[in-house]
Amino acid sequence: MLLTLISAFGAATQAQTVDTMTSTSINVFTTTNQPISNVDAVVHQRPDITVQIHTLDGIKHLEDYLSQGLPGNADKARDIAIERLGHLSKATRHQLEQSATALAQALQYGVEQYPAMVFDGEVVVYGVTDLRIALAHYRQWQQVQTP
Repeated sequence: MLLTLISAFGAATQAQTVDTMTSTSINVFTTTNQPISNVDAVVHQRPDITVQIHTLDGIKHLEDYLSQGLPGNADKARDIAIERLGHLSKATRHQLEQSATALAQALQYGVEQYPAMVFDGEVVVYGVTDLRIALAHYRQWQQVQTP
């Protein structure tokens, strides 16, 4: 069973109605074992929506790679890990940088668990991996907020 929780950041702002909703930005924070579905479908249907997917476990994967098969001697293990770091591909370094940036951004938003979808920097939907469902929860929240 999925846990769905909507949390608003800071003071609630007056939300727009769904019919007049302007562009929406969605920052998705997830891990590689929790892929997000229906991203392409939502973006295709609603070109005013921008979605950024942030995968947060890239650093953990790099740590696993760097520590794979290291000897028990701490000095030798450190030397091998440093050598492996020096030989990382440009793509791997880029992925590592993106993961670090995503973690920092998740902390900035105050995201407490994953997956999480942050709408317009104000509202987060937790525990949903389907973008359509999360967007529906966000729209429901907007309707409740509209006087």
